[in-house]
Amino acid sequence: MRQAMDFNKMRAHRRRGIFLKRFFILAAIVAAVFVVMSLNTFLVAWQFPTQVTGFLQGFGGPGFPIQVPGGVLRDVKALGNDVAVLNDSNLFLYNRNGRELLSVQRMNENTILLARGSRLLTYSNGSRSFQIHFQGRLLLDTDHTNPIISAALGERGNYALVSSPMQHASEVLVFSEQFELLFEWSTHELVVLVDLDPRGGGMAAGSVGARDGELRSTVSLFDMTTTNDPTQVEFRDELILALEYLDHTRLAVITDKGLRVINATTGQMIDSYNIQSGRISLSRISGDYILLFEEDPQYRLMTAILFDGRGRELGRAELEAGARDMQVSERGVYILTPVGVERFDHAMNPRGKVDRSGIHHILLAGNILYYFTAEEIGILGQDSWEPEAPESRLGDAAPDRRITLTNAE
Repeated sequence: MRQAMDFNKMRAHRRRGIFLKRFFILAAIVAAVFVVMSLNTFLVAWQFPTQVTGFLQGFGGPGFPIQVPGGVLRDVKALGNDVAVLNDSNLFLYNRNGRELLSVQRMNENTILLARGSRLLTYSNGSRSFQIHFQGRLLLDTDHTNPIISAALGERGNYALVSSPMQHASEVLVFSEQFELLFEWSTHELVVLVDLDPRGGGMAAGSVGARDGELRSTVSLFDMTTTNDPTQVEFRDELILALEYLDHTRLAVITDKGLRVINATTGQMIDSYNIQSGRISLSRISGDYILLFEEDPQYRLMTAILFDGRGRELGRAELEAGARDMQVSERGVYILTPVGVERFDHAMNPRGKVDRSGIHHILLAGNILYYFTAEEIGILGQDSWEPEAPESRLGDAAPDRRITLTNAE
């Protein structure tokens, strides 16, 4: 009898061991599936296969200069170290060695190109269609519900679309980098500009309207992580021309009357500049710098004024030949004129120039300064000059194409 009881205990112990073994095997399988699914979600969220492809595409190429594709050059943008070129029919992307990473048709004279972070967004003003590319790969090609009148692209890949539905003057929708709707806002005023906080939680929208017969521009500041009403800053008798986050705490607003730098949360004015005479003909908000071109048509004089990220004037320079394009970096300012490229330090003291006509655009991508003519895209040199040097060169990265700058002092 005792032997039978011991035998039953052994059988029960064995069954319990088999059960525990199977349980742990099943738990391990479930855990492995969970890890794989989580890893897949992570890789999809960060476009890991796309990033690997883009990394591999970054190597090789014929080198610059390269021949310009056919069509009328309309815009150029930097995408990290790469160069995006938009003409009246195509969008192209080249790496720093001149290799073509992307060639997309279906562009037209109304196409707008945005570049930020690692993505490109294209849309046609008044059309419903838009596209998003990551380097050389198409991520999204779809139609919006209403005609698009403005858009913004965030550092993280999120984006905002401004449209004009039937029931409102403007509607702003914000989407995540995975194309999911995050935020929506409607207003009876016309929204003309929008920008996204670099950290992804804030949005600024610029609208224009009239009240009591007076033009008014309004900047609405949103915290998209809450349901709170936006903070609104009103600019009476001013037409808003540009707005952009300098960082997550400060916003640069350019109107036809001057520059306003405001707190991106409270809307409090940090500093402002009012134009003396004439009008603002060009502007550039780049990193922690704002460059304005104040034109006086009476005296045919253009003045370039550089401000820091708090709206404080750093320097100014008069340009007798006018300006066509400009680039601002941590090392200085490059201004394209009808006769060439002039270089200034941040105090707007002249530091050199390249005498060359026929350049339509200049662009800093990475630390390389590119030029664009009707025939070719080439390199002027590296953005690595020392302001104190009596003679400077643009072109240390490409000795065979080095351009010596004439000292302008």
